[in-house]
Amino acid sequence: MDTINAISTPMLSGTIPSAFQGEVFPDLHLYRSTVGALQYVTIARPEIAYSVNKLCQFMRAPKLVHWQAVKKLLHYLRGTIDDGLLLSKPKDLQLQSYVDADWASDPDDRKSTSGTQKVFHAHSLLHLLSRNWNWNWNWKSSISNNSNSSTLLSSANTQIKFSFITLYGHGAAFAKHHTNNNHHFSSPSSSFLQDLPENCIWIILTKLDPPEICKLATLNRAFRAASSADFIWESKLPSNCTSLLRALLHPQFSLPNNKHIFAALTRPNLFDAGTKEFWLDKRSAKTFLSISSKALKITGIHDRRYWNYIPTHQSRFGSVAYLKQIWWVEIGGEVEFEFPPGGYSLYFRLHLGKPSPNKFGRRTADMEHVHGWDLKPVSFQLSVSSGHKATSECYLQQSGSWVFYHVGDFGVEAPNFTAHINFSMLQIDCTHTKGGLSVDSVFICPSEFKSLY
Repeated sequence: MDTINAISTPMLSGTIPSAFQGEVFPDLHLYRSTVGALQYVTIARPEIAYSVNKLCQFMRAPKLVHWQAVKKLLHYLRGTIDDGLLLSKPKDLQLQSYVDADWASDPDDRKSTSGTQKVFHAHSLLHLLSRNWNWNWNWKSSISNNSNSSTLLSSANTQIKFSFITLYGHGAAFAKHHTNNNHHFSSPSSSFLQDLPENCIWIILTKLDPPEICKLATLNRAFRAASSADFIWESKLPSNCTSLLRALLHPQFSLPNNKHIFAALTRPNLFDAGTKEFWLDKRSAKTFLSISSKALKITGIHDRRYWNYIPTHQSRFGSVAYLKQIWWVEIGGEVEFEFPPGGYSLYFRLHLGKPSPNKFGRRTADMEHVHGWDLKPVSFQLSVSSGHKATSECYLQQSGSWVFYHVGDFGVEAPNFTAHINFSMLQIDCTHTKGGLSVDSVFICPSEFKSLY
């Protein structure tokens, strides 16, 4: 570095290399390690962010021309090694943003590149603003028809990010934006969200999950009106929405809009004579399903010497099946349900002990009949019409509390697919009796929620 020639620019204007032209650079490790190190340099030298961004786009298969651009950047750093930024305490604090777009700049796919600079304005940084260094660069996901549309799209995206910063950083305060030839936005702390365009509000709401949408709806009339738009909530509804509404068997079809439909589906909804229940997660809109003990096939359930149903507030269905004593345990069931594509996990919700109704806010259990579960493991089985099968075994040892025993996982790949699911729990060993088991339900949840059960 001490012997190389210094240059005054990090990259020549208009020289954006192609990913498919030129000779292949032979030392892939050298290119990646050098460009990776330059990424750390951008923390103290933000003016090279654009050049480093371009060089990072060719990490997979760099060409010789790309390595030449890396060496040119090193020459620039050598010539400006003594340059720096003078930061001082600002007299007035304003959040400002500068945005520009390079229309169809990529020589391979003709996509545009936009740059955004967000700084807290201070008099000591005027020289920085005048050079218009761009600290945040984005590759556009679509191709713009012309330079104006590319720049306007970048301005809109910047305004959306700007509003997020203001919403979370300053509550309801938002900048009264004004635009000049440099597409400059400013935010005095006394302005509010009333000037935010309606289409920007819609774009903001589509990026949020439903609880956040409802929170923003309380800001003002514009957000309240936009938060009820059907197309915003349509993207939040699951693909099996029609099937879920059909299963409710009560007049949910007359709900006024998609927002009310989503709200209805996130509440627990009983169906099949009250023996099954489904609901949607409020954030992810994932489908959950619970099947009560009364919908299961339990051997000996009608003989009061072995089994009976007891009421309890510890079950979402109001009662559980309780086993006093028996030689063999055989519990099975099946369900047909349309799940959205994704992975799912099935559990038995069991309790060693006889649960009692809540007394003074505490849950109590009678452990008198609990015996025999530590001698032989319980076998769980799962089969799905899509071909997925799973088996597992475990001892029932945790007493006094409800436990979710994992049976297996299955996946749904095709949309609008009605899965036929069979499951069972067996402990057939006539050498000893078992007792004191409470069976509440079978529970099916998305696999990403496994850590919660």
